[in-house]
Amino acid sequence: MCTDETVFNRIQDYIAAAEDDVASVLDSQCANYENNAALALPAHRVICLHAYLEVLPHLDIVLTGTDLGVVSNQNVAPASSDPPAHRGAVS
Repeated sequence: MCTDETVFNRIQDYIAAAEDDVASVLDSQCANYENNAALALPAHRVICLHAYLEVLPHLDIVLTGTDLGVVSNQNVAPASSDPPAHRGAVS
């Protein structure tokens, strides 16, 4: 079973590539976005979303008619025994 830290470590290459992409888009005046309060949060959001979009095709999950499923040896198992309705709505 993977811990959250293990998953985070496994996607570090995607996060680093996303950080590089954001830095290349920002001009030299904004390249140090970490120290710019107006840019830090939006830049982090873009980095996270970019990394997520890049890594998503490599994950072993699929969207079924009722929930997410985990692909394993050509079989699909529910990603959670707790159905989405019991977890609350996604907003």
